[in-house]
Amino acid sequence: MSRQKLLLVAYHFPPIQGSTGTSRTVAFSKYLRDFGWEVCVLTINASAYEFISKENESLVPKYVRVHRAWGLDALRNLSVFGKYPLFLALPDRWQSWIVGAIFRGSAIIRDWRPDVIMTTYPIPSAHVIGWILSKKFNVPWVAEFRDPMLQSDYPAGRWKRWAFEKIENIIFSNAKEIVVTTDSCRKMYLERYPRWKVSHITTVSNGFDPSLFGENIKRKGKVRAISRSNTLVLLHSGLLYPSERNPSHFFHAVRFLLDDGFFQTIDVEFRFRASGNEERYIKEVDELGIGSYIRFLPQIPYTKAIEEMTTADALMIFQASNCNSQIPAKVYEYMICQRPIFALTDIEGETGRLLRSVGVESIASLDKSDEIKTQLRLFLRQLQKGETFVVAPKQALKFSRASLTGEMSTVLERAIAES
Repeated sequence: MSRQKLLLVAYHFPPIQGSTGTSRTVAFSKYLRDFGWEVCVLTINASAYEFISKENESLVPKYVRVHRAWGLDALRNLSVFGKYPLFLALPDRWQSWIVGAIFRGSAIIRDWRPDVIMTTYPIPSAHVIGWILSKKFNVPWVAEFRDPMLQSDYPAGRWKRWAFEKIENIIFSNAKEIVVTTDSCRKMYLERYPRWKVSHITTVSNGFDPSLFGENIKRKGKVRAISRSNTLVLLHSGLLYPSERNPSHFFHAVRFLLDDGFFQTIDVEFRFRASGNEERYIKEVDELGIGSYIRFLPQIPYTKAIEEMTTADALMIFQASNCNSQIPAKVYEYMICQRPIFALTDIEGETGRLLRSVGVESIASLDKSDEIKTQLRLFLRQLQKGETFVVAPKQALKFSRASLTGEMSTVLERAIAES
């Protein structure tokens, strides 16, 4: 049978290193084949990425076509002493790839004839590319928001906000379908664009790629007890941000437990893998005198990061309340890793509600040191005794991207039917 063709425009794609959002794009490009699709990915040249790992290229099946357009990072390639004109970073630092992607995308469309174009944010220039190609060749366009775009406190700066607002208006005036990852984001856009059809904004939640977590899917979720001679390892894997994922209150909670003498009865190490902003955090850790309990680790390839998550004693989530409408992809990966989860997030946000719905109760607010201290003390005691909760595999499997791709396929088919 003939397959339908999708041109997927995405900035984040292997061999980029350090973005969990990459796994969503890769998984959809891979699993759409099972739903009758042939996928061609249009992305930026690898030299535009700050960090890459050649090993990540193994995540992409050979049957997925990948085309790269020329582009630069304004900060690394066009700045002088770290400074560059604002117009070189509107709407983002990689806007130079718009021109290259239009040329490459035009050639792809003329030769390959895709049935639909899909673009994915959080790099807004991808939406600009999709809009221009869609308009030029009259190909239906689906726009995906992995995160909300224009928010009350993001982005900062008048011109940046102007650019984001303009692109959002273009999307909601030209796209056939909108995809978001949480119901909160869907509600926000329906309120912001009341003329948009309710049935044309679809929530396709984040998730995990089951092919990367094989043995964990078979586990029954029992937590091993830890003897007092062992060091408990709590891991946060991925980026931390000064605003959205600030670990400062957590560091102070660790200091409080140290002062209380708690760490005389339990041996623990908190590991932060590829957190970014390490210099800032190391300085704060040293000032608090908790360096013997906190360890910062460098980036590693995605598959090795998954292996590390599955062997840690517990996994940590950091998310501020200003991100309540988002659920990081990491949360779904943590659930299928079959390890206990300690979450620092707003219990009323999307992440907090999801974790509570699957039985996770070790949750504290990211910005309340006393609350973190109380919950962390209880969690570590339970972890030491092997009494902590682990999400059941059947609960986590609801968010397998192999099945979520079916929902994405339906959206794409609807966009084609509309046009």
